[in-house]
Amino acid sequence: CRLLWLGRRRVSRLAGVLPTVNMFVHRLSSRAAGAVRLWNGEPARRSTPAPTPELILFEYEASPWCRRVRETLGVLGLAALIKPCPRETLRAEGAFGATSRHRPEAAAAAAEAGASSRLSFPLLVDRTAGVTLSDSAAICEHLWSLYGGGVERPTLDQALNPRRRTLLDFPLLAAPSALRPWPEAGLMLAPSE
Repeated sequence: CRLLWLGRRRVSRLAGVLPTVNMFVHRLSSRAAGAVRLWNGEPARRSTPAPTPELILFEYEASPWCRRVRETLGVLGLAALIKPCPRETLRAEGAFGATSRHRPEAAAAAAEAGASSRLSFPLLVDRTAGVTLSDSAAICEHLWSLYGGGVERPTLDQALNPRRRTLLDFPLLAAPSALRPWPEAGLMLAPSE
């Protein structure tokens, strides 16, 4: 009986330590992911005040293409309502079930815009301009052309997010996602607590 009691005591001590270790691992991997992209996304200097468009971004954290859009929003200093849409399956992009919180709304926004039947992310709804876009390059170009006035595009952003796709494009975008492969980091739908 004494061994069983000692075993339970160790387990309860370990259970108290695990959340702290888990938080430490998440913070460390988040910083490592930022370091891979050289912390791109810091707001650039503006010669004019930042505009305040009404932007809604449907995305999931682990997507390299969504990362590109988040970085562009950061560089431009634009606020957006971000609605996380983590994947529910690795079999089909855009598939969602009854437990999905924002994907049905994203699907409705894409259908309203006349997008293809396949739901893909990132999906930006720009209510100010009246457009819905789902390709990261098109979204970034749209944001720079409409809201980039008075901002000199940083050299780092130009190098990491070129306007034309390159061979290094995907590896540079995907490397941070590889550092955070668990459900809580947006790769897959995590169970609610």
